[in-house]
Amino acid sequence: RGGFKVDRILTRINTCFYEFHCATRKFDYTGNKNRCVDDNLSSFLRGCYLKIDYSVTKKSWLRNISYAVGPKARNIEDNFLLFYRFVECFYKSRNEKGTSSAFIMKSIEEHDVGKKHTEEDLLKISREIICLRNHYVHSGYYIKNNSLKVSKPNNDERYKFFSSYTVKADAAWIYSKTDLLYNITMDVIYRDILGFDKYRK
Repeated sequence: RGGFKVDRILTRINTCFYEFHCATRKFDYTGNKNRCVDDNLSSFLRGCYLKIDYSVTKKSWLRNISYAVGPKARNIEDNFLLFYRFVECFYKSRNEKGTSSAFIMKSIEEHDVGKKHTEEDLLKISREIICLRNHYVHSGYYIKNNSLKVSKPNNDERYKFFSSYTVKADAAWIYSKTDLLYNITMDVIYRDILGFDKYRK
């Protein structure tokens, strides 16, 4: 009230005119019918600021949240690593026994919403994700002939009957692993951090 909107400033310096545009974009959240959670915007934002105290947090893992929910990278490999890192830091921050070596398996079990996996599935999927991550970190993003070896880990009793194999790591396969990590990341944020049991993506 009583204010005015400035969207253009014209300044004269000596004999030259300089024009500055203040682009504004209207945001009408009251008309949005596709909300992610059953909460009003002000209450949702308040919860975010209270539970994700990014500017003053002493939780180092929470510093990764901006990478997980911010603008996405230009390539799928970077996105995969961003989500992987977020999930890794979140689970390792819990200091649960055995979590450091099985956080991917545990994250799939707890956060792959609507899906039930056998123990064999969990071992296989988590191992594929870990091997893809290791390849990206140690060998780069190029996967020769789209063939990725899924190796048996050393000194892990859970994998005693596991045999190494090769997967066809094409775009669709890499996307499926990235999408899984994305879904886990979003579920961790909405349920574990913000406290929403129900949400819509």
